Amino acid sequence: MAGTRMKHRPQEGGYVRGDETRQLMIEAAISVFGDRGFDGASTRMLVEPCGASPAAIQYYFGGKAGLYRACAEHIADHAWGKIEADAKAFDALSLDAGQDVLIDALCDFFFAQEKTLHLDEAMSQRSLFLIREQTSAMGEIFDIIFERLNRKVLLKFAPIVGAIIGKQADDPETQLRTSMILSLMTGMRSHGQVTLRFMGWDDFTGARLSLWQAVMHAHLRAMLSASID
Repeated sequence: MAGTRMKHRPQEGGYVRGDETRQLMIEAAISVFGDRGFDGASTRMLVEPCGASPAAIQYYFGGKAGLYRACAEHIADHAWGKIEADAKAFDALSLDAGQDVLIDALCDFFFAQEKTLHLDEAMSQRSLFLIREQTSAMGEIFDIIFERLNRKVLLKFAPIVGAIIGKQADDPETQLRTSMILSLMTGMRSHGQVTLRFMGWDDFTGARLSLWQAVMHAHLRAMLSASID
């Protein structure tokens, strides 16, 4: 995004208002906020990749806090869009299909997610932003991410997990298992570089990705088959 210049309206002294310009600023700010957090990111840092002046933040977002909120909304909506696309197969899946079929469907989804996110070059910065806010568990930005992403994901998968373990989607055990499974999957994503270094690998592709899929499938089956009684 470096080198991209903001459009100006010289005769009026303001910026051309539009979705494209606003989006450029959001994408640039996500990287800066991801690296430095809200307090560590100066307004100049936030707009420099776009070639804009700090005044543009006030013009488009009402200030730095408004830009940060817009980044959170964009990240949450973008992530949910990818998840929803990869989860389309669940729409036609019967909850009475049986434990093996449902577990296989979950594994197929997580595998599809890994391949999707592997191709998303901006995901690393978005992940840093999400991790920073999700660990705080308070404030408006946490609420935005929870309502636009986390809650939707949990509600999407709780019925499937419940059907596998023989409980309702809103049963506390179902909810806990759903949350733990999803946290393990997302944790693996944020822990990915540590795993690669530990394995002595450069990436998760080809046979390595197939091995990841097999191990993930075995672990998921064991987790959902285990009884707490």
